[in-house]
Amino acid sequence: MNLQDISTHILKNALSYRRSITDPLTGLYTRWYFLQRLREEFERAKRYSGSFSVVMADIDDFKKVNDTYGHKIGDEVLKFISSVMRTYTRTTDIVGRYGGEEFILILPNTDKESAALVCQKILHGMIAMNPFDFRITMSFGVAGYPEDDVFEPDELVSLADKAMYISKERGKACVTVYR
Repeated sequence: MNLQDISTHILKNALSYRRSITDPLTGLYTRWYFLQRLREEFERAKRYSGSFSVVMADIDDFKKVNDTYGHKIGDEVLKFISSVMRTYTRTTDIVGRYGGEEFILILPNTDKESAALVCQKILHGMIAMNPFDFRITMSFGVAGYPEDDVFEPDELVSLADKAMYISKERGKACVTVYR
């Protein structure tokens, strides 16, 4: 194998890895990568007595957007929301697409109340920058370590998901912190 073959092989491996951790539509991290990073952040926070928050977010009435305007516009909504989330999060935050119209965030060194403020900024940013002829909102749920007494990182996702569904029940377009 010559140097050019080795370089080509390394480049292909790097591109393959990048595709495995990045959602092709939104450019956000994939669920698989997010869960890997969640375990790492959980272990880091435990070891160094740190904190972090997990946010679950879901686009309100997204099925209606797809049914009314089509999947192409639905894809544009997903890209727009991804852009807004990147705008209002730090480079150290992990922002991922959990599935369909669900998004998930890890906010290192962030307590739940501060995470809720980040969610409010994202929500207000979505409304202020909305380029569509229809309203787009999201419902958010927040859980945190060590504030929520959990033993496994997946429990934080479950708690954030429960809080997000409370936001939906409250009328959508809001943030609920798990208590």
